[in-house]
Amino acid sequence: MIGRVRSGAAALGCVLLAACAGTPSPPRYPEASWSAGTDGVATPTVSDARPTGAGASCTPGEGFSSGAAANRWMGGLDGLPAWRSADVGVSVPLSDGRVVWVFGDTGRAAGFTPRMVSSSALVTDGNCTSQWTSAADGPFLPNEPGSVCWPSSMVARKVGSADQVLVACSRVRRGSGHGLFDFTYLGMSLVRFEVSPGKVSTVPEGHTVTPDRDDSRQVNWGAAMVLDQGWVYLYGSQQGKSQFGARRLVVARTTWETASDQRTWTFWNGRTWSSSANHAQPVIDRNPGVSQALTVHQVNGKFVAVSKKGGDLSDTVAVWSAPSPTGPWTVVHEHLMPYDAGNSVVTYQPLAHPQIRLASGQLLVSVSRNPKDLQRVLAEPNLGRPTFIEVPTP
Repeated sequence: MIGRVRSGAAALGCVLLAACAGTPSPPRYPEASWSAGTDGVATPTVSDARPTGAGASCTPGEGFSSGAAANRWMGGLDGLPAWRSADVGVSVPLSDGRVVWVFGDTGRAAGFTPRMVSSSALVTDGNCTSQWTSAADGPFLPNEPGSVCWPSSMVARKVGSADQVLVACSRVRRGSGHGLFDFTYLGMSLVRFEVSPGKVSTVPEGHTVTPDRDDSRQVNWGAAMVLDQGWVYLYGSQQGKSQFGARRLVVARTTWETASDQRTWTFWNGRTWSSSANHAQPVIDRNPGVSQALTVHQVNGKFVAVSKKGGDLSDTVAVWSAPSPTGPWTVVHEHLMPYDAGNSVVTYQPLAHPQIRLASGQLLVSVSRNPKDLQRVLAEPNLGRPTFIEVPTP
């Protein structure tokens, strides 16, 4: 679920050049079963779907005690009515002890039309997992006509007895080739919903933050978000000349209430906060660079970023640490995670989940996977589910 802007012959030339230079080429899905750009524009209600059949009972025992246990959880999600595979999987803890997971493109069982929708939501409560679904069997996050909303980051805060949740979306238009990278990034949207203790969410409401622009060099705002001292920090990734190469990372800040209005944002210029987005300077430059989306969290009094180091097609998951949201950022750990994982499966977009405490004390990180052939992910959904690893906690 990594979007890019296509520019006709120029984009094709870049793809061919990357292949000639030995860079791994992204898979293409010549398959018309992707959900349409306008699917699920309206989500009238949200309901809680429990697992059925063999997966109906909560799994006893280990929960999320380790990366291996998390992989067993992910591998056992076979009883949900409309969830067979998905990428991304940003997560936030709720104040009632549950964890909400929001995924991107989600494969569903035969009998659902379309077989894939652009987003989904799972909720874990101890060892139990359920799915929040829309009454129309559409995506969890609302789409706009002509584009889909792919989650890139998520934050939550408690207000009264409820939790308010903010999801940053990459608003993308699907390409005609139905490829994993065959998408046009248009802009950023924010989706808001609220969750009362023990209840399902309110209907997610989408808000356009940046207008549609067919510009491959624009900043992908919402690549990561983090809360600190009343501020919402929104990170943006920006590609260089290579569509699949390392990206620089910039940061803006605003308040929770005004986050949907970019006119209220200020941008870090390397010394202070500026009202002009043109003054934004990278907090992590393209050397070493980050992937299109990543995570930033506060962990043990530090700010911790997790991303593919060097871009989406790189072979290294890196952990950065910083004393503040603006840096300075230092790579403190690297973990080998080849883009081409073998068996015609690729890996991308590592995301940290520090709210899940592991017995080892290490940091839980999920890495998205997908086979190069769409028919395989529909037939073998486990190949299209994130895999979990443990990395040292800074």
